[in-house]
Amino acid sequence: MESKIEQLLAAPPFSPRAEKEPLFLEAMHEAVSFHQTHCPFYGGFLSANHFRGRLGALQDLPPLPVSIFKERTLVSVPEADIVKVTHSSATSSGTPSTIMIDAVTRDRQRRALSQIMVSLLGEERRPFIIVDNRETLFPAGGELSSRATTIRGLLSFSSGFFCILNPDFSLNTDLLGAALKRCGSRPAVFFGVTTVLYEVWKRYKDDISVKGIFGEFLSPSVLLSGGWKKLASLEVGQEEFKNGLARFFSTDRNRIIDFYGMIEQPGVIYPECEHGYKHVPTCGEVLIRDTKTMESLSAGNEGMIEVVCPLAHSYPGIALLTDDVGKLEGYDDCACGRGGAYFSFVRRAPQAEAKGCADTLMMPE
Repeated sequence: MESKIEQLLAAPPFSPRAEKEPLFLEAMHEAVSFHQTHCPFYGGFLSANHFRGRLGALQDLPPLPVSIFKERTLVSVPEADIVKVTHSSATSSGTPSTIMIDAVTRDRQRRALSQIMVSLLGEERRPFIIVDNRETLFPAGGELSSRATTIRGLLSFSSGFFCILNPDFSLNTDLLGAALKRCGSRPAVFFGVTTVLYEVWKRYKDDISVKGIFGEFLSPSVLLSGGWKKLASLEVGQEEFKNGLARFFSTDRNRIIDFYGMIEQPGVIYPECEHGYKHVPTCGEVLIRDTKTMESLSAGNEGMIEVVCPLAHSYPGIALLTDDVGKLEGYDDCACGRGGAYFSFVRRAPQAEAKGCADTLMMPE
């Protein structure tokens, strides 16, 4: 019999709530049962938080704090099954997360990401122009950063790619010109992490010759992700920056696509629509938790973002409490037409707020 997780992967990428919810809950129950049995720490965590038996509602499942992957290497399969180890950026803690990936997890995540990317960019593969340098993607020591992992994860959906920055992160106009020539009449996709895109935009936004080259690309899309914590202290706001990117790349504002996601739950991204909301795909779900009580909050209330996804098979990263504050906006009624939940990212939580929320969860001895 086909598993509920496989059925979920076969569903449209942004299903209406009524169609998705029963199947998603069954898929999560399948995932919880597996990890509860095969990962001793996770089984102990669920017991310590008084979770036993069948999953009745998503909010009843205690989420692991995402920081746990900086403290422990959690795995639910034999070591011999691991095909890839990924690491997050170290951020303020100085310690990266370590995520163990087996073939089952890798293949599920690829399928989920493929559905989302096709919904954003269409079926036809397009050339990707990476606003970064090749040394980031192919480091001499072979150890991939979270930035490299994110970029390389998207390249499988391209018809080819070009890196356009020098090692010192200055723009290489020769490489940019070569990318333009290769793209021809095909719409390109520019991609970069937010911090790098910001530095390039700030440095070259008034350079007429650079803007002239970008102006020759045919209706490009611009994907960006992560890095807002590092930009929080800057005077430029998110919308001002995104509107500036649209002018810089000579494209429409609705082709600037910011997406929310994390290395601890790869494969599922939450893209921003033209109305400024992050959309939850069929293979994922978002809850907003009260920072003091951990109660699940209704739409319109700010709290800690919890990301839920049953795809992880090799590690118990299926319900994770993030360090981010967000607000659930609603279900099925966004003007962009996508089904399912949609939410707003508000800010990164102060360390004390994030720690206080996570501390309401009990950890096994």
